[in-house]
Amino acid sequence: MVQKEEQMVFVYDMLVAAFVPIYLKYGLGV
Repeated sequence: MVQKEEQMVFVYDMLVAAFVPIYLKYGLGV
């Protein structure tokens, strides 16, 4: 269970790290 939760958090962090710069780029660009 612990490993599965950590893996989910890791995947979530990867998605956030991937989309945050794009969100900021378009958000501030507009």
